[in-house]
Amino acid sequence: KTFCPPGGKRMVFFLDDMAMPVVNTWGDQVTMELARQLIEMSGFYFLDKDKRGDFKIIELLEYIGAMGHPGGGRNDIPNRAKSKFFSFNMVLPSTVSVDSIYGSILRARFTAKAGAKEPVMVLSKKLTTATIDIWDKIKRSLLPTPQRFHYIFNMRELSRVFQGILDTPMSALGSESLLVSLWKHEVTRVFADKLARERDKEFVDKVAQEFCEQHFGEDLAEANRETRWWADFQREAKEDPDTGEELPADKIYEPIQSMEFVREKAYAFLQKFNDAFP
Repeated sequence: KTFCPPGGKRMVFFLDDMAMPVVNTWGDQVTMELARQLIEMSGFYFLDKDKRGDFKIIELLEYIGAMGHPGGGRNDIPNRAKSKFFSFNMVLPSTVSVDSIYGSILRARFTAKAGAKEPVMVLSKKLTTATIDIWDKIKRSLLPTPQRFHYIFNMRELSRVFQGILDTPMSALGSESLLVSLWKHEVTRVFADKLARERDKEFVDKVAQEFCEQHFGEDLAEANRETRWWADFQREAKEDPDTGEELPADKIYEPIQSMEFVREKAYAFLQKFNDAFP
């Protein structure tokens, strides 16, 4: 009647998205009540006919849980379940801290030693503040709802914007205009692609253009009013001079030649995949 991990070891259960179970008519979350019983009583009652009423002990277990803040389509969990945990709230770092983190990374990337030109180095110092301003306005304006519960903008979004910038070779950033073009593309890719409504995507475009003018000046903003797309699959495959085998193409993140060229490349990759896996 007693169950435990093998070898006298302890097992840690991680309960992710604890607020996800549906709330029934009586305000209960059945899944959470079962979890609470396991934590509180260290077991369940047998339901087998010949053992009904006997208690099944489950020991040497520890529990860690995680959940988002209630609201915007996310439930709270019952207080009885909450009382079984030591709770602490993880908040986003301050704007100053975020600026310090990503500003330091960008300053280390955009240097003369790395091949960055002086105007590009000067402009790169404005990227962090511009991105944080957009992130802050979008997460305050596009709040999650039960229909759009995925409208969550946290540090991951900031990281993705800067990751795209950092993954771009310095040879592709030969001018200030190209750097602003890359920044605007990354902002649109990260913040607008996850949105469900066209008007929300238009809002992101408007905000990006607004902060582009504010941080980079009207000339650069006007030159990049139309978002120019970037991709890393435009290079042609190479051939090994010794064996004649086809080598993978270099993945260089750079502005697209044209939408038609990218479309042809995408269809070519799709055809190649279908031929390899019919």
